[in-house]
Amino acid sequence: MSDKSIKAKFDELLAFEDDTEKIEFDATMLAMRFLGLADAEMARQKISKKELAKQVETSASFITQMFRGDRKPSWTMLAKMQKALDLKFKISTEAEWEESLSTEIMDYHKRWAKSVNYRSPSKEDQNAESILALVDENDYALAG
Repeated sequence: MSDKSIKAKFDELLAFEDDTEKIEFDATMLAMRFLGLADAEMARQKISKKELAKQVETSASFITQMFRGDRKPSWTMLAKMQKALDLKFKISTEAEWEESLSTEIMDYHKRWAKSVNYRSPSKEDQNAESILALVDENDYALAG
């Protein structure tokens, strides 16, 4: 069996039956993005799912079902989780995110290009592939 035919079989196997199935999948992935951020914050704050359940006034089993992907959080539940974790979800389109990233990269490059103090990799910097450029004590850029 050739690589192309294997890929075709996988594509066929993983294809959505209809738009409804695709939309349901997209909804699950969107919920998982929010829950992934919440889970990372819970780990940072050392908050268990049981403790989160208490704070958002729901059952621990419901929280577990959401994080497993068996249930999806409502907007109200996400707002409660945001409050409980002292977290602020920021929502943007992919185009907005790419524009923000592009701006950040350009600003980063401008700081690096304006820098006058360079630190070349020292002997301690084994396999160093970058140069740190200092603009001032609080502003730096890394180029590699």
